[in-house]
This record gives sequence, structure tokens and C-alpha cells, in this order.
Amino acid sequence: MSDMLFAVRDDIAKIAANAIVRVSNSKQGDAILAAGGQKLRDAVAKYGTPDVGQVMMTEGFDLPCDYVIHTTWPVWRGGSHFESDLVGASYKNTLRLAASQGIKTLAFSAFRQMQFLHPYTRMIAMEEVTNYFNEPTGTLEQVIFCVDDDEEQRLYEEAFCRFHLRTVYISGEVDIRKGEMDDFVRLVQENWGASADELNQLLREKRDELG
Repeated sequence: MSDMLFAVRDDIAKIAANAIVRVSNSKQGDAILAAGGQKLRDAVAKYGTPDVGQVMMTEGFDLPCDYVIHTTWPVWRGGSHFESDLVGASYKNTLRLAASQGIKTLAFSAFRQMQFLHPYTRMIAMEEVTNYFNEPTGTLEQVIFCVDDDEEQRLYEEAFCRFHLRTVYISGEVDIRKGEMDDFVRLVQENWGASADELNQLLREKRDELG
């Protein structure tokens, strides 16, 4: 999975991905709209704003990306109004649309840029993206998160590793013997993205070292 998920320090409006994601009711959404030029603004005016959790796609026009996937998030109201479900639906629908439309690389804005809309963005993003890559359908090969600084990049990379660890462990495809859990966790952290077969080989090598 290490070749599928990336966190980069960059402005999403400057990313030359096949598609970027614009959240319409956010400052990020306004900035993308401004950078995309009049034709992008005209397209949004023509097709309207998606309902919360829903998506639509336009050309990128003056942006370096080929396409923009537009979505709308709920405004955070304490978590009791299905906000997490709706944000999850937005990620899920975005991934499905991208995969069905020939998109190979897709860029999202990261947590801090969206925190005012939902405080648990990173957790939901990781769950939906890793769920997609566990059972991929369509063309999507890489997801990029555009972060603001080194600290946020580190947090995303740690999140990538944790979700990969959980996915591999739950799959039952790695032969983890009694007393080997600490070694397994360390191997995943040091080789995050490694397949189950690769992790099994690393565990066998570790056993051989211990005799």
C-alpha cells in the first residue's frame, strides 16, 4: 500500500494529479474555484453544488489537474447529526467516481484545511481510502493528501501505517506465532506497505536469527 498513499507538502490547486477534490463549502473550495478560472466557475454555476455527501466532476480548466471532483460536506454540529457518515459518504463516492472515470491519481486536501467542517477527517479518510484499496474497483492507483507542514505529513504517514497494520492483521494472511506480535508491529512500521507474503518472509528471517 506504500505506493498507493502519499502525503505531500503542496497546494492542492497546484497538484498535477489526474483529479483533485474540491469541497464546495470550504475555503479550500473557494481557492480551487479561483485558481480554475472563469470556465471552472461557469461549469460550477451550470451544474450546481452537489448535495451533502454527493459528488460531481468537471474539467480542471486553468488548473494543472485534468479534472475536479466537487463534493459538499456537512457542517460539524457536535457529531449527533450523522456528520461522520456523510463525510464518509463523500470520500466513498469520490473514490468510486474517480475509479469509474479512468482517474489514476487523486488528490485530497488534508486534515487541517478541513478541520472546521469535521474534526475527525483524518480517521475517516484513512478508513475509506484503505477500504477502497483493499478491494479496488476501476482505475484508481494513487491517492495524495496535500498537507501544510512536516508535522501533518508525519501524522498522515503514521495513519497510513496503522491502517495497513490493522488491515494485514485482520486478513489472517500473516503467520504470527505466540510472542511475535511486537516483532510483527515493528516490521510493519519499518516496511509499511509490505504485502502479507513479504511480512511472512520477514518473520521467517527473524525466527532464523533467533535460532
